Amino acid sequence: MILVGGLFFMRTVLAPAGADACYAGRRAVWAKWAGIATAVLLATGFYNFFLIHNLAKAGGDELPSTYHMLFGIKFLLALLVMFLVAILAGKTTAAERFRGQMPRWLNIAWLASIVIIVLAAVLRTLHS
Repeated sequence: MILVGGLFFMRTVLAPAGADACYAGRRAVWAKWAGIATAVLLATGFYNFFLIHNLAKAGGDELPSTYHMLFGIKFLLALLVMFLVAILAGKTTAAERFRGQMPRWLNIAWLASIVIIVLAAVLRTLHS
């Protein structure tokens, strides 16, 4: 929720004032928390996937192929969001170019985040 809430706040409140005003000298702090949130999301996501997969196997069931497909889409979208958060908080010349179109990239990241949340809700119903 740190990444999604942070993206929403950045897009709706801070980004309209421009990239410099968006971070106001606090880019490194956002980058640190974005990195921590990314690591936690990856760790818990893989843990949950393997737990659900192993529970289904132990019960003599197989997860439906739809589950694997939707999980793959969710995972790729999550990587996109994590990349966008990281590049927008980065300190390279590529990051500067991305920040030049910050509202566009924040819109893409926010839309991907919404799709991820919807997919998570659907995935919960597929392994029950």
